[in-house]
Amino acid sequence: MKLTESLKTLLDEETALRFQRRACAAGCTAAELLRDMVFSLEYGQTFGEHVAESRRRALSREGSTSALTPSDQSPQAAQLSVINSRGGAL
Repeated sequence: MKLTESLKTLLDEETALRFQRRACAAGCTAAELLRDMVFSLEYGQTFGEHVAESRRRALSREGSTSALTPSDQSPQAAQLSVINSRGGAL
């Protein structure tokens, strides 16, 4: 999947800083967190989960699934779970 489209919005300074802090706490940039949130909203999984699933499917078609072992939680899922566990508060 080629990422070619840009999404952006305007926020007040406090909200932007809170979002940037949330992204930092999750170990990613604000852009990465926003992308994961959009993918989660639209597809029910983060971008990283989507990519990993696509790769597993491709390897499965080639009979090489032993090369990838699914983990309990991808780093992106962990980022969102950290955010969700805080109930939106920073």
